[in-house]
Amino acid sequence: MQAAAGAFADGGEAADWLDAALDHLAATDWASLGTTAHGDMLRRLQRAQAKLTAVNATVLAAFTAGQGYEPDGHGSAVQWLIHRTGISKGAALGAYGWHKRLAKHSVIAAAMTDGAVSESWAKTIAARTDPLPPLDRDEADRILLEAAAAGVPLPDLEVLARSIWETWKAQHPDPDDGNGEPGDEDGFEDRSLRLDTTFGAAGKLTGELAAGCAAKLQAIFDALGKHLGADDWRSVGQRQHDALDEALSRLIKSGLLPQSAGTDTLAQVLIPFADLRAWPGASALEEQWIADSAGQPGWRTGIGAQAVACDATIVPVVTGTVDWQAADAMTQVWIEARGLDHGTEPCGCTCGGCPCRPARMTPEAKARLRRTLLAMAADAMSGPTGWPPTCARACSARPTAARACRWTWATPGTSPTSCAAR
Repeated sequence: MQAAAGAFADGGEAADWLDAALDHLAATDWASLGTTAHGDMLRRLQRAQAKLTAVNATVLAAFTAGQGYEPDGHGSAVQWLIHRTGISKGAALGAYGWHKRLAKHSVIAAAMTDGAVSESWAKTIAARTDPLPPLDRDEADRILLEAAAAGVPLPDLEVLARSIWETWKAQHPDPDDGNGEPGDEDGFEDRSLRLDTTFGAAGKLTGELAAGCAAKLQAIFDALGKHLGADDWRSVGQRQHDALDEALSRLIKSGLLPQSAGTDTLAQVLIPFADLRAWPGASALEEQWIADSAGQPGWRTGIGAQAVACDATIVPVVTGTVDWQAADAMTQVWIEARGLDHGTEPCGCTCGGCPCRPARMTPEAKARLRRTLLAMAADAMSGPTGWPPTCARACSARPTAARACRWTWATPGTSPTSCAAR
């Protein structure tokens, strides 16, 4: 039983009836019905899903063409879908993908609207005929849809699609003779690859590979992703993942990757400073820091780190944080040892022979001195990078004259040797 095309006053009324129909199906006691009813309903729902996807793509196409997302302050239809319909970014991209897909495959769109092909088969057929130019693409879609309606299984449809592609390619030996959209005759501009990092530093790889790249990747799968026998419990997807992992590991170890800043790729071993001072334990905060660092993309720990570092160049990296109380105490010792705060000895400056004494150091001056001392301590551990350091302070001369002096050290740990009046 089907409703006439003009049975509803408008789209809103039709959507209300759709809601009511779904509510009725959701409230049905399916457990009390037989499996025959279950199977019939599942077939009907898949047919309805294809229709719903086609309608959604049509509405989204009109919405995008009219830039209906702009009045709500969004820059694209995808952003509008995310923020206004409560769906995830992936779902929004999927809906937009169907809009773009059916815009290129009008024959498939019509078949989905009629419920003649499922959503998944439609997507597979569209992917196989995408490389063809528009007119040939429509004809190929029509051939594949007719075969599907005749009961040809999906694997055989893929073989037929491959045959269509090879036939077209033989008639067009130059890939620039119509393959792809205008301005992208060879289809190369459609290439893309995206790596998204998920929780636990795992990754999700999605993309559209050019023919050459796909062939190379398939060669890797064929060579390194083989089934290893009865004890190999991995699925096809897992074997292909492991094959890609192995190929990338071999590439990195081969030394063929471009060098960074003139040096080979290195494995960094992070050693918390607290562990060096009080092995074997560390504070809870330091342990959390280690966990956070290890969770960054590309970092390995445990057995994984041992595997990738067994033949790598090891660079120990000692890390630590500043103990500000100790830094303040060190600064105060330095000030008192050199009489820099209300000292009684002459300053020894050459700014006119004035018997001036150091003025009281301001908090800002002490902070600058603390930073200088910390830099000196870091230089002492890693090697000098820029002696001599400088320390600025005020120098009061006679009551009738005020002079500002900059003290410098020729070498660390010595007394100031000169100042310049300004």
